[in-house]
Amino acid sequence: MAVNIQEKSAVEVVIGNNPSGQVIQKEEVLQAKIEAGEWEVLPAIEAFQERSPEGQIIAMRESVDNRISQLRQMLPQLLNQEQRASYIQILDRIHQLERGKDRLLNNFFSRIGQRKISSESKGKNYY
Repeated sequence: MAVNIQEKSAVEVVIGNNPSGQVIQKEEVLQAKIEAGEWEVLPAIEAFQERSPEGQIIAMRESVDNRISQLRQMLPQLLNQEQRASYIQILDRIHQLERGKDRLLNNFFSRIGQRKISSESKGKNYY
């Protein structure tokens, strides 16, 4: 089932196929995706694109943290022998997400440059 999303104004998004004609704020759509751990779709959301680079990184990390938490909640259910392979796959996915989360910050700060901090630095020196 496809859902039509139409812009109504600069702040509101109308979700198609909604019988009540409910209007949802763009930021609410973004927050719902973050809480659901849907980090892969965040760049396509307009409210995400409107954030500063730092705000985007924070939203992305929060979303990845939520997904990791969701996966960790599944682990105890898979501890029996019949689900051992699934348990290992989910554990591997958790480790991948944690490493990716760390790389996210490292890449962001290496891309924008790092300021040299010393007694001589006046905020002008970047390397």
